Amino acid sequence: MVRVDVHVDPWSDPRPMRSPPELVKDIDLFLIAPASATTLARCAGGSAETLLAHCYLSFAGPVAFSPAMSPEMWKHPAVRANVARLVEFGACILPLGRGWSAAAGRFLNCSLCPYKEMWPRLKSLVAEHRAAQAATLASQEEPGPR
Repeated sequence: MVRVDVHVDPWSDPRPMRSPPELVKDIDLFLIAPASATTLARCAGGSAETLLAHCYLSFAGPVAFSPAMSPEMWKHPAVRANVARLVEFGACILPLGRGWSAAAGRFLNCSLCPYKEMWPRLKSLVAEHRAAQAATLASQEEPGPR
């Protein structure tokens, strides 16, 4: 899925650093998984203090977040407001998956969206984005009235 090296930390990565716009250039979809409450808040608030959030703010294509957090955090009004804001910006929020919670000692809906559910949604996002791009290009190429 990734055509270039993935940079995680600009401070410890020994390879030549590329700017966030360069890192997200020419990708089909920007998936943030797992998306913590902190990451959701940074992206919803427009904060570019991390490489991940900076890349999100630099990307103009389809974006999907796969949250992973405790059910209590997921239900908190601040998290719900951040999720709503990201949706307003056009992001896809994938549903929480069922997984083991070490803190609770049982299975809860607090994990990443299962791959089998995530993959079709991501493919659909990319297809919709490509169709919208094609329609935009076609409308720009149509000759105007003479």
